[in-house]
Amino acid sequence: MRSPTTPCSLALLASLAFACGGSTASSAQSPGQNGDASTTGDDASSSSEGDDGGSSSPPIAQNASFGTYIVLGDSISDRGGQGPFFYDLLHQNDDTTYPTWQGHDLATKYPGIQYVHAAVAGSISGAYGDTLTTGAPLLTTQIAGLGSSYPGDVLVTITIGGNDLNDHAGDAILGLDGTDKMKFTANLKADLDTLMAPNRLGSGKVYVLEANIYDASDGQGDWKSKGGPACPPYDVSSTQDTSAFAAWNQIISDAVTAHPGDNLWDIHALFSGHGFNSTDNWYYSDCIHPNEKGHDELRKEAWRMLTGEEISD
Repeated sequence: MRSPTTPCSLALLASLAFACGGSTASSAQSPGQNGDASTTGDDASSSSEGDDGGSSSPPIAQNASFGTYIVLGDSISDRGGQGPFFYDLLHQNDDTTYPTWQGHDLATKYPGIQYVHAAVAGSISGAYGDTLTTGAPLLTTQIAGLGSSYPGDVLVTITIGGNDLNDHAGDAILGLDGTDKMKFTANLKADLDTLMAPNRLGSGKVYVLEANIYDASDGQGDWKSKGGPACPPYDVSSTQDTSAFAAWNQIISDAVTAHPGDNLWDIHALFSGHGFNSTDNWYYSDCIHPNEKGHDELRKEAWRMLTGEEISD
């Protein structure tokens, strides 16, 4: 995990993408491997969910015929926290751990689906040209390394933004992050423009679930006093905390809206009330990544968004 760079960086620390060292799933293929398959999926494209996680929204992929699942992003998507990890479960359920989910996964619903794990722990959206992010892996690089002829319709899950926010937390807390947010906006636009360009990934439709940034303090900002020894050793006001997350999450929401086929995976709302101040904590002991319950909940929401199915463990 990349440690905070400034005393104020706590407010973003619970964000969606902090960098843990991670290895790719052994069952997944490398990014450059193709099948034979890009238009963007439009069953319910560019849907932005409300505070309830969008439970009233129709399934976004009810007409899809997925031949490929691609995992992009940061450590949330690269072995961050406590497994089983959401992306592995989404691809193929762990029937021993979650027996009621048997058969409710991509591998069962779409036999032969190609699984591509390209996420890299520690990633940010793109280059910022500053010393705070020097050497960080880039989502831009992950997208560039993908193949161009994947089979069938293509599902892409993305977790990105947490490291971007964390690295610029000092500016964000003080309201001096205007330039940083402009760069984040430009990076996301460039990434999504490239990823979702016609025929970039093949001839099938592309459906994207793009997560925003969650907050382990649930808007309270009490990282030092309540979060425990693994959390950043600082407290900020609730206003500072919520303002920072809201501003950066709005950039993600706007990027999703601007790209048909992209869908907001509102994990900020999903995890709300389940931070370290809650008795029902979905975060791992590192105060940043999902624990086993958290990864299960990420899988549940992704599956619900795709299929409309709500399955209990």
